[in-house]
Amino acid sequence: MEPLLEQLRQTLAWHEHAPALQRAAFARFALSWDKLLASVPELQNIEDLVRVGLGYETSDGRVRLSEPVRKALLSGNILGQKLAEPDLLTHARFEQAWTQLDGATTPEQLHPSKVIPWLEKMHHRAHAGTHTREQLEHLDLPAPEMYWDLGRALSREQERFEDAALVYRRCWTKFQHDDYAHHYYAWNLDRAAREPDEVEKHYALAIEQRPDNVWWHARLCTFLIHRARFRDAEEAFRRALEHLDPSEVEVQEDARFAHSLHRWLIEAWLNMGEIDRANEVMSLVPRDIIASSNVLRALSARVADAMEATQLGESVYPQAIPPEERWTQPAFLPEEDDGHELETWRPGRVRRVGEADIELVYAEPDEKAESRELQGVELSLHEWNEMARGRAPQSDAFVILAEYSQGVRRIFHWPAKSIEVIGSGPDENLELLRYVHQWLGTSATSSP
Repeated sequence: MEPLLEQLRQTLAWHEHAPALQRAAFARFALSWDKLLASVPELQNIEDLVRVGLGYETSDGRVRLSEPVRKALLSGNILGQKLAEPDLLTHARFEQAWTQLDGATTPEQLHPSKVIPWLEKMHHRAHAGTHTREQLEHLDLPAPEMYWDLGRALSREQERFEDAALVYRRCWTKFQHDDYAHHYYAWNLDRAAREPDEVEKHYALAIEQRPDNVWWHARLCTFLIHRARFRDAEEAFRRALEHLDPSEVEVQEDARFAHSLHRWLIEAWLNMGEIDRANEVMSLVPRDIIASSNVLRALSARVADAMEATQLGESVYPQAIPPEERWTQPAFLPEEDDGHELETWRPGRVRRVGEADIELVYAEPDEKAESRELQGVELSLHEWNEMARGRAPQSDAFVILAEYSQGVRRIFHWPAKSIEVIGSGPDENLELLRYVHQWLGTSATSSP
């Protein structure tokens, strides 16, 4: 089934009516064709495709896309992606459609047959972006999940972080022991660069309400790191390990534990330039666990690269090259060049490209790390062109400087090699200067 769905995803991605179909997929339940068309007018041109090809009609004449198709259409949306204006408008139209069907202003007025219309009305209202600050301040919903739905929409899709925090505050005011509401109240306040003391307090309350949630601990630790409260962060991490994995069993048996905790601290330490601290946390993850995970392997390579750059003073290897492939002769380096045998080679980087000369740094590939020293060389543009065979120099390009017999010198560039992209998490793309921007009155908050 999954291969067929993947083919469907690829086909639909290039379909000329893909935007209309994706908006039709916002509907989670069947609607009459006239209401579906009123919500997504562009469907008028592809009625048969929706009613027969990708969807179906229920026994009472309502229409919906089949669930696998709906999921395939929505799978291209990045989690947390800000919705475009046409998407918000579509949700608003769906809200109107369901409002006409439920006929109630409060859940107490609902007839059992009207529960789904009322829930769908509230769902689309949450994602339509129509709530004013005054409405949010008086929000009263019957279940925590309804606050969560609205809070996520305001935060992820509309980047209204302060309003999202207000929704979560309304939630934990009504449902005091809701750890999710406490946590995301803090998270959205932090994204808005507001009230850091309140942020810390409610991160801690979320942990108090649900101490076994690894994610909650990770968020508190990374918040403290980004506030440059390094000792407090280390203490919070120590407490997290004592509670979550006192016998060091979880970290040795399941990569998901390190994914949810260690990974985010390492990322935060690296972002703050605290290489030794990042390496210390990385050392707590067993090598076999790192080897079992593409994400952890990539992160381990980043730490090793940062450690090496710190020891040398600068980088001479691309970050994508893992430690075990460094300081040994690269496979792409030819043993012979125009009849000349390879004698020596050195990894390096283009430090500067001037109008008439190029500056490079390189290191001798000694087996002992402590024996490697950074050195520099300046080449004229003519020398570069001869050694690189006409390839234009670029700043920060990583190269191999090779010497062949009879004094022949060559420059080889590393083949393109991607490094594993680490997915979204507690602090992905976190704007580290957001509190400064808030103080200055400028906006720099990024999408969660």
